[in-house]
Amino acid sequence: MKRALGALILALLVGAAGWTLLVVSHEEALGTDNQVRIQGLTTTENVTDTMASLSFIGEAEDLDWSLLTVEVSTQNGIESCGFGLESSDDRAGEHVTSALSPDGATFTVTVDATDDASFVYVDLPHQNETSSSNHTARFSTTSVFLADGVRWAYLEGHGFSEPVNLSDVTFSNDTEEKLPWYDYDFAVHRVTPKEGLFLLEVEDVVYRLGFVTYYNDADEGRFPTFRFAAEEPDRFPALNDPNRVTPSSCLILTDDDDTVSWNGNETLTLLENGVPLAGPGDIVEVLISYEGQPVETVVAEAS
Repeated sequence: MKRALGALILALLVGAAGWTLLVVSHEEALGTDNQVRIQGLTTTENVTDTMASLSFIGEAEDLDWSLLTVEVSTQNGIESCGFGLESSDDRAGEHVTSALSPDGATFTVTVDATDDASFVYVDLPHQNETSSSNHTARFSTTSVFLADGVRWAYLEGHGFSEPVNLSDVTFSNDTEEKLPWYDYDFAVHRVTPKEGLFLLEVEDVVYRLGFVTYYNDADEGRFPTFRFAAEEPDRFPALNDPNRVTPSSCLILTDDDDTVSWNGNETLTLLENGVPLAGPGDIVEVLISYEGQPVETVVAEAS
């Protein structure tokens, strides 16, 4: 009897230890295995230098531009690169960060929703933290509520960058219930965003909202991160606000007209846009991330 009881206790301890290891070691499938070759890292006294060319090594998947960041690091600091616009300031409030993706149309927003006793209020069209009297959405832990007057729809399984026929979409004005944006995995106790697209209609402008993760870089929960873009970028207030966006000091050039994805066979050129980012002899480093995770880079030797 004692042996049986001891074996049961041992089995429970082993099971508990295995479950704990599973929870601790669990990682979300974010990022990419793509490797990027960086060539021609040179700068002069000019302010229109071609700083580098970037291409994938070997077989590579297409990467969604709205989930990419490309930056150059010099002795003067770190500058974002884009097709025309960049964030003036990533800080959108005490509890909100908002960074414009290289596509110049999509913001990646992270909300510090760690306070379970109060909400963080966000004006999504203007990409700023605000108050209960003037907000689009409010956040607390996993709870996301839309403000009265916001109409919304959820397209299950629809990719963030996939085309949408708005005439086929039925919008709801029910904002009393929290937004059903995640699933909870009891096996590993993780919050996982649903694979789908939310459409929000605010003052006759339709926006896309797609959740990316619930965790920050330290794998701490209560930091929901999502992408946000307008169906008609010209009507997106944040893109017309000099306090939110500014012309890119580091331009991304490509012969590909597609600004949805960095295609596997596509080569990019990074160019100073009339701003002296680095001078002769300065060390320049290119930093790339996808879905918030670093992308491996290899600097090619000069030929």
